Amino acid sequence: MTSASADVPSWVSCELHWLCTVIGTRGESAGERG
Repeated sequence: MTSASADVPSWVSCELHWLCTVIGTRGESAGERG
């Protein structure tokens, strides 16, 4: 797990992906509704 420590942790990538998905979904919904 040495490389994992040096590289970006999996949970960080997961959270970033989740945030991007939520923001992207909200942006699309807002754009379509607005």
